[in-house]
Amino acid sequence: MDAKQLKRADCRLANRLHEQIAGRRHESVDRLIWKLQTQTAYGQRLGRLRHRLEVGKTHEFDLGIDGVRDQIRRVLPEMIEHLTQIQSLAEDRQGTVSCGDLAAELEQVRNEFGALTYDPKEKTLSVETDDFRIRIRELAAA
Repeated sequence: MDAKQLKRADCRLANRLHEQIAGRRHESVDRLIWKLQTQTAYGQRLGRLRHRLEVGKTHEFDLGIDGVRDQIRRVLPEMIEHLTQIQSLAEDRQGTVSCGDLAAELEQVRNEFGALTYDPKEKTLSVETDDFRIRIRELAAA
């Protein structure tokens, strides 16, 4: 392949990689939306427990208050874990990479290592040198 054909091949591959990266980013946003929706249920549950505490206090029902406190103690660790997961998803700042940047990286890898092959069926990118072969699986996860 001449230099122009290699550049076109790198651009096509960069476009595929860009689509995979964008797809993973959208999956992350979908998970964040789902976690936020389920967090609303925790808020509603706490609201009901708060109401039961108020009723117990009004009617001086100490045993009922103790039961509600036990329920709150059980639900709080779940909520904390859930909020930690939401925080992690919200902080996921996968940078957006342009196709041009990816094509430049692929060209740099090709210049540094030589042969560069992509197997769309296996979703692998392979580089071979005289000494070893590097094979990167699941490019979209990178």
